[in-house]
Amino acid sequence: MSTTSPEDLLTMEGTLHGIAYAVVARQLERQRVVLDTLQVGGQSVPLTGSPTFGSLQAAVDIGSKLARQYIGELLKKQTRPRSTPPGNAQG
Repeated sequence: MSTTSPEDLLTMEGTLHGIAYAVVARQLERQRVVLDTLQVGGQSVPLTGSPTFGSLQAAVDIGSKLARQYIGELLKKQTRPRSTPPGNAQG
């Protein structure tokens, strides 16, 4: 996991189960921080609403947690047995 930080930007990158993720938080105002980027496997993760945070660190911590949850959901989808579509049943 790596972290970089100019004054109004904090980036965290990591890998979980071989899948890379990146979180970028940007400070817009003194007490207004937003998640600028949340990517998993190079793809943007959609965020519901526009959450704001009180600090850059809080934003990347929560963004990283969201990325790890998203990776967990991706892995669950990949390991689920595929069902036979209706009409293709063997009989």
